[in-house]
Amino acid sequence: NITRPPDPALIRTIHQTAGKTQGTKYSVWLRNMVRELCEQEIDFLKNLFLKMDARHDRFHEYLYFLLRFLETSQNGVDLLQSLKQHKQRCLQHLQQNDRLESYRRNHNIETLMTRGIRIPYTDKQALILQITLVDDICLALFNRSM
Repeated sequence: NITRPPDPALIRTIHQTAGKTQGTKYSVWLRNMVRELCEQEIDFLKNLFLKMDARHDRFHEYLYFLLRFLETSQNGVDLLQSLKQHKQRCLQHLQQNDRLESYRRNHNIETLMTRGIRIPYTDKQALILQITLVDDICLALFNRSM
């Protein structure tokens, strides 16, 4: 939202750690968020920039994931617990996907459909990437893996 500028302290932290060009890009990402961040989330993002290497090749993936994650989470929620729940959901989707893939290997799709079993599309690589991102973020910010 252009009418609502991001937190100035967060912008300073971004430009100090990420450099001018990347910092400008990350500031635009923050400005384009749909909802306003609470103080806890701003501190969380500051710690992300301070504790993780903002010039790292994959840092934009971490930040993009976190910004999308924060947009879908509720204000005032424990972020560590929310990340843990998100990882658990991703693991459940992977397990369900593996179970349905084994059904699909043993039976043809028509048989499964007549039994009422639907095989949804699940992007395994995207789920594995999200699990990795959550683990890396929790390890960097909270000094623990999930």
